[in-house]
Amino acid sequence: MNTLIAPTTKQLSRSTTRSAWYCRCFLFSILALGIVATAAAQSTTGPWVLSNEQRRAFLHHYSPVILKRANENDNRRHLGHDWITNFTFDNDLDFGNNRKNWRDGKIKFIKGTANLNWAIKPTIYTALVEWMTFPGVHPSSRPNKGSRGRKSLVLIYHIYHAYQGGGDKTTDDIHDWERIELRLDNVSNRGPGHGEQINYTVITNHKKHFGRLGRDSNIKFVDSTTTKQQGIGKHLIVSQQKWNGTNWRTLRKAELRYVEDDLESFFRGTAAVRINGRSDRRPFHYIFADGSVRGLRQLFATQSINSRNAASLASGKDDDKRIRTAETKRINYELRDIASILPTHWCDPRVSGSPCNERTGNSSWVGPPSYKIALSEPVHSTLGGVRKSIPRGTHTFLLRARDGTKGDGRGDRKGYPDKGWFWGTYDWGKTGNWTDKEYTRRRGRWNQHAFFVHEPGMRREKRAGTWLPPGWNRPDRGGFDGRWIELFPENVKQIARPHRPTPGQLEKFRKRPSTDLLRQNGKKPLAPRPKPSGKYIRRTDG
Repeated sequence: MNTLIAPTTKQLSRSTTRSAWYCRCFLFSILALGIVATAAAQSTTGPWVLSNEQRRAFLHHYSPVILKRANENDNRRHLGHDWITNFTFDNDLDFGNNRKNWRDGKIKFIKGTANLNWAIKPTIYTALVEWMTFPGVHPSSRPNKGSRGRKSLVLIYHIYHAYQGGGDKTTDDIHDWERIELRLDNVSNRGPGHGEQINYTVITNHKKHFGRLGRDSNIKFVDSTTTKQQGIGKHLIVSQQKWNGTNWRTLRKAELRYVEDDLESFFRGTAAVRINGRSDRRPFHYIFADGSVRGLRQLFATQSINSRNAASLASGKDDDKRIRTAETKRINYELRDIASILPTHWCDPRVSGSPCNERTGNSSWVGPPSYKIALSEPVHSTLGGVRKSIPRGTHTFLLRARDGTKGDGRGDRKGYPDKGWFWGTYDWGKTGNWTDKEYTRRRGRWNQHAFFVHEPGMRREKRAGTWLPPGWNRPDRGGFDGRWIELFPENVKQIARPHRPTPGQLEKFRKRPSTDLLRQNGKKPLAPRPKPSGKYIRRTDG
């Protein structure tokens, strides 16, 4: 019989010490592996690119919250005028009538008497520019796989309005262009919220580009710090002014301003905030937020506009009317692509005549002016569920908006390829741009991927920065030019066509005896030939 001998106290002590040592080693190993994995995720060697899913995540993570001031107290004409909308709200893919349709048809949509097929859908058009820099490697040289680079992004958000008011029908105009821009540095391949820093933000105030560095305490965000909600993102709060106005000294025509109040200061009180350039608090009547961010939907209780709730989501307030924040109208917006709109600027010879006739243009844009742009890659659009593509080569892009309400059909607004922020050729923190001068310097032809990167933190100059080198946009250089590529494509409409019978089916119908011949032979006529079955095959080529 074996006898169990109890261990001594000394043996127990040695065993416990040994076990503790093993545990500590195990924990240190796990910790070391975690640190190595984190470092690898944050400083991947060689060029690398984000996935499209990650790019969309960054655009949603930093999408702005817009506090919109309204001027809609004339309910017979202006109700809902301050809604953000989209280029195709009237479902006709014709931008030239947007001003007229918005002005004359929106009230009918709100009242439910007409235009019930409209899709108002407040939309912010976006682009993500992604590139890498490698210390010690010349920008035009290809980095090797062992190089450690820095990933940077520029996020562009364009807020669209179909109608800009000047006070009367003679000074009103079609479309409105206001943009928000953020630059991020030290971006991780783990996605947003993993250590990237905001280098700067820029917002449009007519022709001025208000710029502030990321460390500026006077720019305010909706984020996990201000809301105590994890994973909500980091959303710049901006103030947007009413749709109309004639006095340049007043806040007017949808211009943007930085909000300088924390979320708590107005969230449960009066809907009024301090903004840059003004000493007093200015009212707002709408809150627009990204409907794809669950935390924002829950925080602001936003809704999407449709024909059933449109009347309840229109403010109808005077621009100076002060209300409680709880009384504001809370509306979702969605993100779409600037790349979806660019093919509409194309002077397609099949439409305008060959060669391109600028004065004929198309239903949305006309020239002059125009830009020649050399496309090294084709551009594809699914705007309105219709596929449209521009092939490689040098093409003419029309810049002036067509406005069907004007006698000559030419509006005063100019489109995306004309904008300084599209190429980066704007004066950071100042008024103006050098877009036309740069176009002339390039002998009248833009390269598709030309982009000027601002470095405002390096020097206090309005044009501090550099042009990205040729080939920066290639994946093997760690780049992606989202100005020309859709990240939020629409579902392409399936165009149906009748089923084409097979040769065997055609032969069977040819041999079918006629009704007269059957009657002559004393036989009962055949039943009438069935109508086409209605079976269709789907086309996906648009």
